[in-house]
Order: sequence, then C-alpha cells, then structure tokens
Amino acid sequence: MSHHHAAWQFICIAKKFTGEQLAEALQIDGRRVRRVLDFLLKHHRIKRLNSAVNKMKTTYLVIDTTPPPSAYVKRLNRPLVHQRLWNVCRINKTFTLYDLRSLGDAGEQCAKVYINSLVKSGLVRRFEQADATIYRLTYDIGPKHPIRVDGGMQCQNNGEFYPYREGR
Repeated sequence: MSHHHAAWQFICIAKKFTGEQLAEALQIDGRRVRRVLDFLLKHHRIKRLNSAVNKMKTTYLVIDTTPPPSAYVKRLNRPLVHQRLWNVCRINKTFTLYDLRSLGDAGEQCAKVYINSLVKSGLVRRFEQADATIYRLTYDIGPKHPIRVDGGMQCQNNGEFYPYREGR
C-alpha cells in the first residue's frame, strides 16, 4: 500500500489532524508527510485550519472525501492519435504510410483508416509509386484535425464539411 493510500485512509477516519499525527500513525518521516500533504492540498481534499510554524504542526481538515487521483500516474499532455496524424500531414506535406505511422505514433489500422478518410474527402491525394504509396496534403485546413463523420470529414477550425468523393 502506498503512503498516499495509507495516509488517505487515516485522514478520512480522523477528519481533523496534524502532520505530526499523520507521521506517527503511518510511521513515516516528515519529508514524506509534507509530500502527501502538498498532494492533498493541491487536489483540494484537505484544507488548513490554522497555519503553524511548519506543515507538521499545522491542523488540517478533510473537505472532500472522494479518493484523490493516483499519485504516481503522470498524465501526458499528448495530443490524441488523429491530431498527431494530422500534425504529421501538415508538417511533412508529402509522406508515406510508414512516415505517418512512425511520426504520429499510431497503429497500422488506425493510420490506414484515417488516411483513407482524408483521401476520400479530397484533403490528401494518393500517388502510387513503384516502390511505395506517397500521400500529399492537398488542403491545409488549420491546426485542428478534421473529424470523421458520416459521409465525409468535418473541419474543426471553420466548420466546413468535406464529403467523401465517389471512386476514391
């Protein structure tokens, strides 16, 4: 059990506590207690009742009993896969499916379906070469990726609809 989880169990039972009480109950050092307290304050699960000399002597009160998020999961501010694929199209202008997959960090099926949707809507053109298929961005419609909808692609930037063309 992590320190955050054990601390949260103690805090929910105690409702009102000090950093020293938390350290004594969990048998952990002050550095870890301060880290747990900062985490819970940041996520608005506890609040300070009084400000003492340091965090260990300050009294805290539980204000939200919903479990805090996992302390060890780092959330990446990474764009979604279709946005990454669209960014590759916009930056490179001319690319292969391999380029799209590797630079966009996408699976084969996802990349194929998305690029075929862009081709059918006319936003990207496909050129068959002897050794590879080359794709070329025809219309750069802005930074936000077009969304696949029934019958075409919808632009998030200007709201324009690009219908699928027959025979593509």
